[in-house]
Amino acid sequence: MYGLADAGGSFELTNIRAIWLKVSAIRPNLTLRKVKSALEDFEKHGLLFTWNEKGKKFGHWVGSRKPGRLPKPSTINRYYLVCPQPPTESMAKYDSRFMGDSGHVSDHDKVLVLEVEGNRNGIGFGIGAQTSRATRDRLSSLERILMENPSLSSGEKTKIETKIKELRGMVT
Repeated sequence: MYGLADAGGSFELTNIRAIWLKVSAIRPNLTLRKVKSALEDFEKHGLLFTWNEKGKKFGHWVGSRKPGRLPKPSTINRYYLVCPQPPTESMAKYDSRFMGDSGHVSDHDKVLVLEVEGNRNGIGFGIGAQTSRATRDRLSSLERILMENPSLSSGEKTKIETKIKELRGMVT
């Protein structure tokens, strides 16, 4: 489903059936219910940020702006951006949901920590990404949010900075 996104890493989610029709061309056993469930799970676990704008629902793949995943800034104008840019402040709040209330590792991230500590070979994720790579990606995402959002509250900044320190300790 990653390929549904435009050159900005976003795609329209207003009509799930339209998404299913695009995906089912290469995955005929994938039902509409499974597509809807997968998108809900992606959002629930911090992989897909969603927002509404002008009566339409959009999704943005979290971490898609990392180097090498989208066209270079110098060539982005060659591509058609279908969706509006995700609201940065809302996206920062969404990402902060996956950090514990006190800045400690949330339940979502505890699984990641256990996988990093218990499985040095990494885990499969469809494209063979290793856990350590996922950790570096998360670290990069949090650093970007911190740099691009100077208006974050001091509490939000502290949570993000604490999480960054924890992730830096995990990346060897």
